[in-house]
Amino acid sequence: MKPHNFLPVVLISFLISSLIGFIGSSTSRAEEAALLVTPTTPDVNIKLRSNDRYAIRLPVLQYEFHIDAVCAAGFMPESVMLSVADTRKRVAAIDLGEGPDTSITMRIPAKQIAPLSAEGFCLASDNNSNQEAVTVRGVLSAQASLLCADDEDQQITYASQSLDVTLNCDPSPAE
Repeated sequence: MKPHNFLPVVLISFLISSLIGFIGSSTSRAEEAALLVTPTTPDVNIKLRSNDRYAIRLPVLQYEFHIDAVCAAGFMPESVMLSVADTRKRVAAIDLGEGPDTSITMRIPAKQIAPLSAEGFCLASDNNSNQEAVTVRGVLSAQASLLCADDEDQQITYASQSLDVTLNCDPSPAE
């Protein structure tokens, strides 16, 4: 081979190997584990409040989580762990079901939820200007993990989801 022909051969080899590497990496990305957490939004009825009360203490909140959990090719699900505030729930592989869809219900105790600032919402002295309902975004957050394993290795996939709550103003006076 002549020295001046060497450079085009190296460039062509590099381009072909790069293309093969790119195609291989895009194929493996399609086979990676995936975890999607979709929560419901609970409704809470709030009684009319006095003008000097700006914070709202929420009651126990119940969330239903739809979990889509898929392990990478060659791996099997071992468990899904879901955590909100100090409440945790683990679902073992045997309870995950046949498909990737799983539902988890969690009740979050009131003592684990910070008071909400809701100035101007559902005030007793100002009935006409009160909103009937408002959805408060990001009251809590959920963290989920999917543990997948094969005969030799384990993989963990994480997801996080903001949790909302809808406040409904109940016009009957507070007790």
